[in-house]
Amino acid sequence: EDGEELLQWLRCQPILAYPDKHTVLVHAGIPPHWSIDAAAQYAQQLEAQLKGSLDQLDRLLPHLYSKSADEWHDGINGFTKMRAISNYFTRMRLCKQDGTLEFSFTSSLDQHMPDDFMPWFEWQVPRTRKILFGHWAALKGEVDLPHARALDGGCVWGNSLLAYRLSDGK
Repeated sequence: EDGEELLQWLRCQPILAYPDKHTVLVHAGIPPHWSIDAAAQYAQQLEAQLKGSLDQLDRLLPHLYSKSADEWHDGINGFTKMRAISNYFTRMRLCKQDGTLEFSFTSSLDQHMPDDFMPWFEWQVPRTRKILFGHWAALKGEVDLPHARALDGGCVWGNSLLAYRLSDGK
């Protein structure tokens, strides 16, 4: 019975957040071809669409999901751009260095991955902040790199619920 209130609350949540001066928090990740500053700008663009009028939201939502990934390029715009931004922030696991997404892989890192694809965080891209991310339960929160930290412990599958202490990274 509180569905409308919850949906309104969800529409107003940030796509990307800065919990402190050393980290950035997103659901799935930030692709290797975006800087954190560019990702923040794209997140704001998607947030503005989601927070818009209900008519605007009704026009947007049918276009946000597709079984195939859109190619990111300089001229991308409209619903295609919003869908691509949404896909990077909410569905990304594997990608190519140019940001091409692969949606079918949901396994752990020791499983065979499609040719030319790697976990988005394995592309060596200099980052000014550590990216905290979830979305990939099969990782069980075991990825902890200087530039990325997995926070999804696989609770959905009966594994642990994780917390991350910003003060010391534990």
